Amino acid sequence: MPQLVLPHREYVDHALLAEAHATALAIGARLKDAATLRAAMQAAPQQSAMPELLTWYPLSLAQGDTGLALVCATFARVLQNDEWYHLGHSHLSKAVQHIQSCRPAALSVTSLFGGLVGVAFATALLRGHSSRYTALLASLEVKIHSYGRVMVHKIREQHCGFEQHQYDLISGLTGLGTYLLTRSISHENQALLADVLACFVSLSEECDGVPNWYCEQVLFDKQQQPLYRGGYVNCGMAHGVPGMLALMALARLAGFGDASLDESLARGARWLVNHRVQGPWGMTWPSFYPVDPTESVSAPPPALHTGWCYGAPGIARSLWLVGKALANADLCQVADDAMAVVFATPQEQRGLVGPGLCHGQSGLLHITTCFAQDTCAQLYLNALPALLSELLARRDDHALLTYCDVEATGKRVDDPGFLNGAPGIALALLSLTTSTTLGWDRVLLVR
Repeated sequence: MPQLVLPHREYVDHALLAEAHATALAIGARLKDAATLRAAMQAAPQQSAMPELLTWYPLSLAQGDTGLALVCATFARVLQNDEWYHLGHSHLSKAVQHIQSCRPAALSVTSLFGGLVGVAFATALLRGHSSRYTALLASLEVKIHSYGRVMVHKIREQHCGFEQHQYDLISGLTGLGTYLLTRSISHENQALLADVLACFVSLSEECDGVPNWYCEQVLFDKQQQPLYRGGYVNCGMAHGVPGMLALMALARLAGFGDASLDESLARGARWLVNHRVQGPWGMTWPSFYPVDPTESVSAPPPALHTGWCYGAPGIARSLWLVGKALANADLCQVADDAMAVVFATPQEQRGLVGPGLCHGQSGLLHITTCFAQDTCAQLYLNALPALLSELLARRDDHALLTYCDVEATGKRVDDPGFLNGAPGIALALLSLTTSTTLGWDRVLLVR
């Protein structure tokens, strides 16, 4: 397995790294206990102000057995322990059983975080370099190719003015492309990936100064809808343009695409750079940017988003990947500058209410880890000890899984899901303390 440079070991106290590894193992021990895990699955919806988002769904990478299969695959790789593989197989079997019990029309095929694409990703990670699951992957990919071609065709036909779920990382075309890039060993996957990338080239073009990737006025937060009556561009890694650009950049770095993809990357990155706004601590980005020039971007609130899903860290990582793909040092510098603003922002002003990956402290920690491992830059090496200490300070051994998610309302939730719960935190800690490329974080498009 590829080895990573770990320059941060000279900057993070050895005892702190040991505590991080021990904390990951403590989370793992809770996940291995079936009664404890079942209690968390039952408790989370009851504790949450948004129970519909915490309901366990076997196919979900974010909140289901598919996500836990991915987590188990990572533990198995780090610890070289077959017990973790067998547990991962058990979770994967539950996802497959759910597929078999559902009507085909009830299944989301092309969603990375809620459909068959996510199941295929977890299966591939659990498979590793073995020959396991060959038939399962082949069966899943037949469906993925069929539905994926339809998805690409629909987006090409629509051309512009989308709902963000059509092309985002969580549910849309970016998530599909993420899997295809990860499993680009087959001709069929390569061909469909080429179609996805060509689709993104078209989306990055403009009509009357407006990028084709703009979204119609459909937002989860209905209170914000009046601010974007003419449509908006989503600036978040999970649901917007940065995720699309990150996939394109990773594909280019892997040798896919041509000059048209380079032009699209440059165009998209230029749009993000030109649409920064002044925040309390420096330049940053809004979550959404209005298409109509008469609609002004509301000033960022004092508690900015500085997570993976929305905010400067995810965007900075995307821009840095584009910079690497295009050999553009200026873009990499924009990314560094954005992260410097994040690190200069007081902890209580970063808007990281919970410890989870998606919009919490472990997401920021993991992005910083990726930067530190890739650049060896003092900016990131110096930031790691404080970020790690802040996350470890939130450990709660009285919680079912060692960490609770904290919602915006202040509710504490024993979340067993990969994306917001303790399992994802464990993977961020493992990535900081191991020298092995683990592969799980491709679903976040951070590398």
